[in-house]
Amino acid sequence: MILYLENPKDSTRKLLELIHEFGKVTGYKINMQRSMAFLYTNNERAEKEIREAIPFTISSKRIKYLGVNLPTETKDLYSENYKPLMKEIKDDTNRWKDIPYSWIGRVNIIKMTILPKAIYRFNAIPIKLPRAFFYRTRTKYFKVCLEAQKTQNSQRHPEQEKCSSRNQAPRLQTILQSNSHQNRMVLTQTEI
Repeated sequence: MILYLENPKDSTRKLLELIHEFGKVTGYKINMQRSMAFLYTNNERAEKEIREAIPFTISSKRIKYLGVNLPTETKDLYSENYKPLMKEIKDDTNRWKDIPYSWIGRVNIIKMTILPKAIYRFNAIPIKLPRAFFYRTRTKYFKVCLEAQKTQNSQRHPEQEKCSSRNQAPRLQTILQSNSHQNRMVLTQTEI
């Protein structure tokens, strides 16, 4: 659960009383060691007073909530969340380099593993992403898909090459943009 308090020095006590009353009815207890507070203040004196008044662990740089890193500055959202995603994608694609699957199988692996991560972050963090993010991601997709095509080229007949993997690789930008609309649908391959 995440809560926003305007005056944490006074409202924390009231919040703890409310949680305690709720706990009496439901049987839930708050774990003070695992609970964290995140302060948005530039005043050091006020921050020190709040640190003494709040019984929670106080994080000063970032807090992780539901897999999303929330930094103190909104300008750091990209570097805290999407750069690690790029690293995950790179690690995954390096791991799949030697898997003996067809390019269709590799496209499906990408759809089942990378797209859900990207879509979740895109929905959870509504910031404008640079074009370079989509370019790098697409390049990594092509690398994975074309690895399979290299091994299969010697086994193919010309009439079987109606679709190239370059046209079948998922276009992340289109998928994420379509997912952000109200219908929340992921485009199928024919629509891409």
